Amino acid sequence: MESRTADVADVAEVADVVVVGNGVMGLSVALEIARQSPDSRVSVVGPPQRPMSATYAAGAMLNCFGEVTRYTSRHPATRARFALAREALDAWPGWIEMLAELAGPPAGPALRASHLPGTFVLLSGRSGAVAADNFEAMRAAAEQHGEPHELVDARDVEGLAPRSDARPLRVLHLRREGSVDARAVLAALEAATARLGVRHVAGSVRSLLTGGGVAVGADGGGGVRGVGVSGVRGGGASGAGGEGGAGCEGGVRGASGVGGVRGVCGVQLDDGSTLAADTVVLAAGAASTALAEPVLPPGAVPPMLSGTGVSLLVTRTAASGPGARHVLRTPNRAATCGLHVVPMTEPGDQYIGATNLITTQPVTGAELGSTHALMRQVCEQVDHDLAFARVQRWMAGARPIPVDCFPLLGRCSVPGLIFATGTYRDGFHCSPALAPRLASMALGASDGDPRLAAFVPERLPIALMSPHDAVTDTVNHALDTMGEQGVQLPFWVDSTPLDEWVRLRTERLYEELGASVTLAPEIIYPQFLAPKSTDDPDPVDRLRTYLRAAHAHHGAPTPAPAAPSDATPSADSLVR
Repeated sequence: MESRTADVADVAEVADVVVVGNGVMGLSVALEIARQSPDSRVSVVGPPQRPMSATYAAGAMLNCFGEVTRYTSRHPATRARFALAREALDAWPGWIEMLAELAGPPAGPALRASHLPGTFVLLSGRSGAVAADNFEAMRAAAEQHGEPHELVDARDVEGLAPRSDARPLRVLHLRREGSVDARAVLAALEAATARLGVRHVAGSVRSLLTGGGVAVGADGGGGVRGVGVSGVRGGGASGAGGEGGAGCEGGVRGASGVGGVRGVCGVQLDDGSTLAADTVVLAAGAASTALAEPVLPPGAVPPMLSGTGVSLLVTRTAASGPGARHVLRTPNRAATCGLHVVPMTEPGDQYIGATNLITTQPVTGAELGSTHALMRQVCEQVDHDLAFARVQRWMAGARPIPVDCFPLLGRCSVPGLIFATGTYRDGFHCSPALAPRLASMALGASDGDPRLAAFVPERLPIALMSPHDAVTDTVNHALDTMGEQGVQLPFWVDSTPLDEWVRLRTERLYEELGASVTLAPEIIYPQFLAPKSTDDPDPVDRLRTYLRAAHAHHGAPTPAPAAPSDATPSADSLVR
């Protein structure tokens, strides 16, 4: 790959910290840096229109216990993620007040008005065993941790009006959880950071600058054009570059990193201009690891997948009434997130979400089939009157999902580079807990945080179970998905034929990978059981190439323990 070196004239700006990404995570980290160190020069880079932004397409629900599943107590990493979510749940009321105060009018009052506490979790009559297990796990966790909750009669839940054959079997009210308008949060973050002196740079980052001013990109010419699983640095050599380049002068670090690549000292934008900095924080969502791969050894960091979610903003008709005034959602269910209806500030305005199509390569918009399923299921299982709502806006965003589904947070072996990404569905909710820690790292005040230790960027994929158990788990999720989507067999045939078909396809996948790894059902299902969902011609080869590089770099993985027979969280197993 041809490398490009920045000249002195190319360096348009110099900052202490550059944050790549203007979603909720990037803006929250920038805000906290400015609050902790008012004299620091902070720049946030991102396009104002935020194409495929996960934040902009979010509701957004503030869910901690609402996201508990039967896996939550299974592994130190899942317990650590739960602990961060609990901390964030406690922090959100104060976080909203702080943001509103800093932002001022009109963004501050709009943010306060959009916060609506209370979530009702519905175990639909259409749900399968996975959703039922997850519902019981969240109820047990709420009880064991003293979280205010109660089981309620579905008839008492305002705005809940499913079809008669999809009535909820149980309903759990989580009093402290609820929602806040994601777009109001973004507006408040933008206003607050601007008032604190954070510079907003409209544009996209093409590549990272390394010591000596070398622009190291991933598209063969210094730029990043996509994300995906890769076992090599952007598909080619990273380039060496000269020692005397001027792109990282002025006290910006140029210390050598790994593999001969010097420390990161800035970014190059799509227009060719550069921005030098002591520290670069990668909060670019699904594009983050593609930016980082050229400066890291092959296989060092789990690659990022793209989880496309489609949502709708609707306005109800006068005849159908205002609908729910609290979040109505199902548990996380077979191979996807829960259905949810989130009330907006104006009565009658509601957010409907969301699909979750995970692919090795990014997609550019909504998928017709999953969008149709979302609209049908929310009308059947939550409120049939939504069939008459007027669609005001379609939204699609790409969730950043590492191949092991756990976030990438903190420093790496390349000086000057910090990861703040890969948070899957948890980034928005956890931002008040994560931003202060990541800001402290960016300012050099903290080398690490125990709560983030499980999510260091340079690692082998985290395995929650053995490959054998992962196959069985995929089968269970697939059967539940088929049932919820309406698959019916003759009354005299059980699910054995479907079970065997999914098991055979999944076992064949693991054989083709030829390496020890466990994959979550939501990763296997769209790409390998429904291959028309992705445009990637060979996702197996892409994943196999990464795994070989990862095992060469980190060594052979430690076998994961067998799944426990009872995965319900216990009081001692969930980190407080």
